[in-house]
Amino acid sequence: MKKPKIIIGGMGKRLEAWFDPSGDYMAGKSTVVVSEWPDALSPYYLLGLLNSRLMSFFVNEIYSVVAMGRSINFGKNNVGGLPIPLVADEIQYEIGQLAERLQTLASDAADVNGSEYQTCLNRLNILVDDVFGMDG
Repeated sequence: MKKPKIIIGGMGKRLEAWFDPSGDYMAGKSTVVVSEWPDALSPYYLLGLLNSRLMSFFVNEIYSVVAMGRSINFGKNNVGGLPIPLVADEIQYEIGQLAERLQTLASDAADVNGSEYQTCLNRLNILVDDVFGMDG
């Protein structure tokens, strides 16, 4: 049965996640798949948190290993340890919209270096910093 899921890279310099709303993609060997989340959380909000600068910093500090250039070693047992704050629907919506747009732009590799991508990413990082009470 096809099911929506968030696919999280298990190794890399930073945390990277992708939302598969139709359940069409198969996850690779070194990935973590999240196919269930609380009804109160939007999957695109979760995607925004996972792809934020702050979450990468958190994961690097907690789960990094001294191997292959201090890469993240992130597995399924680590997912439950991630801080996921429940926030107002409006904030989830704004973060989710940015995450969805970033994923669309990332589908075209040339757009990752474009100004729209960078603007969306900067706004996402500011919002996520605010959610966690950080001053950016």
